[in-house]
Amino acid sequence: MPQRKDLEPRPRCYVSTGEWPDCRLVKGAPPEAVLVLKICQSFKKAYEARGLKTIRAIANKAGISEKTVYNLNHGETWITLPTIARIERNFKIKLWVPQQNVGGPS
Repeated sequence: MPQRKDLEPRPRCYVSTGEWPDCRLVKGAPPEAVLVLKICQSFKKAYEARGLKTIRAIANKAGISEKTVYNLNHGETWITLPTIARIERNFKIKLWVPQQNVGGPS
């Protein structure tokens, strides 16, 4: 997979305090990192609200692999649009709202 220019290889590289996704990002973190953090926090909130505790249960409900759940919960990967779509569809929630302003152009 090609590397994204000007981004660290993992979103968790931008954590200043705490652990992903219950963390704060470094000052000046790119908008992509802010957005991915918000999405991962929303995903965690959604599966916790449903009482899902194991990676297997979360993955089964979300329709994604256990490895993807692990990677999202640890900031190991940049979430993809197909993964967002699958989670949104299976959880019947919105993780990403296009109007969100995370510091990019308006």
